[in-house]
Amino acid sequence: MSKTRALGKPSLVRRLVPRRLTLRGGLLVLVLACALLCSVSPVLAAETSARTAEDIQARWVQLMPSFVFDRGPDSRYVTLPSFHAPYQAGSLAPAYLQDGINYLNYVRYLAGLPDDVTLDASYNTLAQHGAVLSWVSGIGLTHTPTKPADMDQAFYDLGLRGTRSSNIASGGGLRGAIEVFMCDDDPSNISRVGHRRWLLNPAMQKTGMGDAHSVLVYAHDRSRPEDVPYDVIAWPSAGLFPVEMFSAVQGWPQYADPWSITLNPALYWWTEGAAGHTITLQRRGDGRTWTFTSADTDLSGEYFTLDTTAFGVANCFIFRPDPKTLPMYEVGDIFDVTLSGGIFHKSDNSPATISYTTEFMAQYLFRDAMAEQKYYRAIYHLAKAGVVSGYQDGTFKSYNPVLRAQFAKMATLSLDLAVTEGTLPVPFWDVEKPTTSLYPDDYVAVAAANDLILGYSDGSFRPYVDISRAQLLTIVVRAAEHFKPGALTTPLGGWKGTLPASDPTHGANIAKAEYSGLLSGIDLAAFSVWKPATRGEVAQILWNLREK
Repeated sequence: MSKTRALGKPSLVRRLVPRRLTLRGGLLVLVLACALLCSVSPVLAAETSARTAEDIQARWVQLMPSFVFDRGPDSRYVTLPSFHAPYQAGSLAPAYLQDGINYLNYVRYLAGLPDDVTLDASYNTLAQHGAVLSWVSGIGLTHTPTKPADMDQAFYDLGLRGTRSSNIASGGGLRGAIEVFMCDDDPSNISRVGHRRWLLNPAMQKTGMGDAHSVLVYAHDRSRPEDVPYDVIAWPSAGLFPVEMFSAVQGWPQYADPWSITLNPALYWWTEGAAGHTITLQRRGDGRTWTFTSADTDLSGEYFTLDTTAFGVANCFIFRPDPKTLPMYEVGDIFDVTLSGGIFHKSDNSPATISYTTEFMAQYLFRDAMAEQKYYRAIYHLAKAGVVSGYQDGTFKSYNPVLRAQFAKMATLSLDLAVTEGTLPVPFWDVEKPTTSLYPDDYVAVAAANDLILGYSDGSFRPYVDISRAQLLTIVVRAAEHFKPGALTTPLGGWKGTLPASDPTHGANIAKAEYSGLLSGIDLAAFSVWKPATRGEVAQILWNLREK
């Protein structure tokens, strides 16, 4: 753990306080700890408690990262930065930047703030120049890096404006940096949670992002034209909240996120300092209660403070149970939070008490989806449509192979074909015909009746054999040509794709599928067409077909 106390003079800064450098999971973070004067008009409270789990899961699917690093770390760049003279800032891929702004907007959505922050080209320029300058300065993370002797003055000036106006991290990429900014859980950051508060600044409308080993997120924007309706900004927020976005690992204070509450200064006033304020946190499941007062000063243990430095909004009540005794937060945990003492309504100076309830939920439909995110967006949509489902243990197991009978069912459901018990004959002798289930016979019968599947020359279907990727693509191409005519395009003469297409049975369909985008989201370099198709791959390809 290391620290730095470098003072800068960012634009808009009226008063400066020390900055802090911290380490979390190998990712260095520097918070822009400067105070800004702010004024917010009276507004109503934002409502997060009315959200459903479906609302939050759907918003995550919309905003979750999708950028593919198909060329390794350099994939993030359109043009590479240069870390020696002549210095070049480089430029980030638009899709990679979109992932970054999407993730920022997701955390703002969870906090009940406007989730429409956009990237500003001028801020991106400052942040990217600042990222290069920060990395080559050689003195650790600082908002005021010294100018390398061989660096052009104009480049340095842009970079310095960027470092003075941004949260800074080292490593982890855009999403990783934002994740750590939201944690602020180590002893050098917990007393202010400044990174988090900058990102949850209601007045932010635009930002910029840069990544050149050092990662910068521009923090000084206050250009939102309208007042933002909020009563408090809580993290985690009132109502349902994804447990994946708030961590606690027993015995590891650097992995136990602090709770925080910021009041709207247009609606409330409060006595200075932590003394006189009390927060109670009660877990409903077992009734365990933590009471936080100004006596809780252990930066690595049970902690409470009130910080009034203007990281965005100039107040924040920060509290955390002792990580040495706090077990991990789990799905279904419900906590009641009450902040009282020394808080008053501005309207009539009457005492105010802030109370709300947070319930932790799963951000994903399946409990293994966080580790298997590659195809999650497709899996989510197909699961919601009733095309795929998980196992009884709550997992999806996206890397498991798919049986031919299972795929017949998935393809039939994906095409919204009607399936009823015993309506159509099953043309294969080896498909069992249960009378209490549509699977497998009725799904196979419908698929065969619609010319999706043909079976083998001996009259069998081999329902419990893994379907190969080549077979999968042939069936999907048939489905597209039958139910979505014109959706696919035959490759132009001389076109050569990534996948082998010489097989007399499947080759033309493999080429057409690749050429027409049915394999979007699939890593073709690792897609051996004769190996079994996995559940995740099937979901992705069927979703691509539905989107045609």
